[in-house]
Amino acid sequence: MVGGHLVQRYTGRATAFVGCLLLLVPAPARAQNLELRRNESVEITADQIVYESRRSVYVAAGSVQVSQGERQIDADWLVFDRTTGRGIAAGNVRVDDGEALLEARFVEFDNGAQHGLALTGRLDLGENDFRMAAGELIQSSDDHYGVREASFTTCRCPDDAERLPWQINAAAANVELGGYAMVTNTTVDVLGVPTVWFPWLMFPVLNDRASGLLLPEIGFGGNNGYELAIPLFWAARSNINVIATPRYLSERGLKPELAIETVYGERSETTLYGSFLRDQSPDTYVDQDGQTRNVYSKNRWAGAFDNDIDLPAGLRVRSDILVVSDNDYVEDFDDFRSYRRDRFLESRVFGFGHFGPADSGALVVGGVYVDPRQNPDFEDRDEFILQRAPEASLAWLATPLPGIGGLTLAMDVDYSHFLPFELPQDFFSEILSSPEYDPSNGELVGNDLFLDIGIAAIPGEFENNPEARAQFGAGDGVFQEGEPVADRGHRAILHPRLSRSFRLFDAIDLRPEVGWQQTLYSTQAQSFAERGLLTARLDVSTQLVGELDLPGLPPLLHLTEPKFGWALVSREDQSENPLFVPGTLVPEVALRQLSLDNIVLDTADRIESTNLATLGFGNRFYVKGRQGPELRAELDVSLGYDFAGHGAGDFEQLILDGRILPKQGFLANFMLAYDVGSHAIAQGLFEVSFPIPKGGPVLPGSYIRAGYQYRRDVPLFYEDFRQGERFSRFIESFDSIQQVTGRTRLRLTENWALEYNVGYSFERSVLLTNQGGVEYTSGCRCWALGVSVSEHRVRGIQASVNFTLLGFGQSLARPFSGGQFIGTKVY
Repeated sequence: MVGGHLVQRYTGRATAFVGCLLLLVPAPARAQNLELRRNESVEITADQIVYESRRSVYVAAGSVQVSQGERQIDADWLVFDRTTGRGIAAGNVRVDDGEALLEARFVEFDNGAQHGLALTGRLDLGENDFRMAAGELIQSSDDHYGVREASFTTCRCPDDAERLPWQINAAAANVELGGYAMVTNTTVDVLGVPTVWFPWLMFPVLNDRASGLLLPEIGFGGNNGYELAIPLFWAARSNINVIATPRYLSERGLKPELAIETVYGERSETTLYGSFLRDQSPDTYVDQDGQTRNVYSKNRWAGAFDNDIDLPAGLRVRSDILVVSDNDYVEDFDDFRSYRRDRFLESRVFGFGHFGPADSGALVVGGVYVDPRQNPDFEDRDEFILQRAPEASLAWLATPLPGIGGLTLAMDVDYSHFLPFELPQDFFSEILSSPEYDPSNGELVGNDLFLDIGIAAIPGEFENNPEARAQFGAGDGVFQEGEPVADRGHRAILHPRLSRSFRLFDAIDLRPEVGWQQTLYSTQAQSFAERGLLTARLDVSTQLVGELDLPGLPPLLHLTEPKFGWALVSREDQSENPLFVPGTLVPEVALRQLSLDNIVLDTADRIESTNLATLGFGNRFYVKGRQGPELRAELDVSLGYDFAGHGAGDFEQLILDGRILPKQGFLANFMLAYDVGSHAIAQGLFEVSFPIPKGGPVLPGSYIRAGYQYRRDVPLFYEDFRQGERFSRFIESFDSIQQVTGRTRLRLTENWALEYNVGYSFERSVLLTNQGGVEYTSGCRCWALGVSVSEHRVRGIQASVNFTLLGFGQSLARPFSGGQFIGTKVY
């Protein structure tokens, strides 16, 4: 037939011809489905088709198209021998099965041997998978290829793009579709520039979980300089991931990282992480002898262990362990950057379970290790920080006692073993015994309660600023938060409570409670000590419902709850008892007043007598919604009066606490605490967040957030100590907190976004945060570039350039919003 249209319905050969060409694009599923389509009709069209019956050969030329169901082959010319199963397609060859696409200049195939050859070919495995180009592509079986002069990428840039954001180039490769590519003489190119060379490399060529090379991580700027990381992922078993990341920091050196993730059972998982660095540029300081010394050892490291095991009978075991080599590790490196504002790194190991009727009882057993990060000296105080190992707590919720008329019993039992690795008086024994030491600058107080050396926890005149020591409480005989406790031992607390609920006049809820908190000690300094405190509490409340019709607002349903509360803690002399958990010097009055549990359940070793009455009103405002009432605002008003205060009694604070939710995406929180006794505002907070409406220059995803906070009373403490400054920063410590913060993000187009973050302290006029940046996400959605400039009150002005490759789980809307590695998942 010449110049026409041919429909073949042969049972095997014509269909096999199509299948043979399509073997150049199979995944295992496609290879299996091929046999199911043997009986589908094949349609061949071309400008000219010739069938030579003596040789059983098809020859087609000019706009050749072969189709079978969803599969299609296009070429300028092809020839196929029905007898041998061999054929050739040439000129703009396209083989498309709906899932993968092969484009080549020339294709030779052998149906009988299931082999094929493509010259100057490109194989696209799908929208979210790899693209492969090669000068020569040889198929040896259904899904195995030998490739020469090859390149691999997931980028899908416009055809006119001059440079791909990234690609892997290889002189030769052995590729298994649905498996891995093993390549030799390989470079990883970023924007057309070779960045790293490997003599041999293996990486997955599928979008499923598989071992191989992950996308490179590249960064510029900051204290660490140029940064390059090539993560290597190993699917060790079906439930085990291993990621090894050699990371190079031009200013610091090589920083290898290793993460192992394991899941087992339905609810159990483990994550293990570690990193090590031999710091090439350690921070230094000049000592009193004029010698330059390293602040920390050059060997810097970090580790994390997060474990959650689900056991039979409802028991669980958790481990959350964080360890670092020095106080500034989390500042200098990004893997633990979410802990930069923490004064302590806490590591916990504990197991817990519920028991009893309706799971009323809960038992927790474990231990806590605390690593303090704040320190004005260059030596950690880890040795004499109190640790808790073991510790246990038993909580029994209020449960009716049988046969006693509605009386309920609640119980809290706590046990802790407090131990430092070394007592502070032993740690500083050489200094404390020196004849040059002035005891007035710090000595043991009471029954070895604490070492009175100030919150810096450094004794005497051996520090370079005695005035600062006096300012921070050295030698004043009063315990300051930060001064080291000079004892070790055991503490047990038993706190049973009886209560009964009443309802009066079918409108008023009344619940009185009485309890006894007994504390027992056994310590190195005191073989036995005890403390007994009477606790009592009364809660009275009712609910009233009405409607409000305010100008400019829809009808509101108003639920108000008048509340009266009373809490009592008896007074007992505790001055000579052990001091493991001191009470805070600046109590959270608002929290105590709004929740009386914070008073009667206080477990500190120094508890002031309390006889506090509170009167408050809880308010909720609703509007009618499609599926019922919708909350629009909350407001709690409370006033406290402490009968245990000086004189006839002391009013505490008038507190207004609430939030506003006028519509989707808008949120405002506020809190105001007014000290009635001193006629002054004690605390204030206001936060608002709202989306910028679509229109004009912005797109959805744009927002503005702002906040203001004020605190009249703040404690003195050391934190974030940087070398070379020591006491000088803290002589000018803040007397109060008065700060304003703001953050905005503007999405100008689908590709461009601006972000700005600012924080300012009116107290001492300090710019806390000043950071702005611009982000660009490529039109092909496979890479993003961010430039940011920040002004830090300690480090000064810093600029950074960040580049990331997208397409493997990152947020396209927030490409640089990720945190540290720990906690992320590979699959």
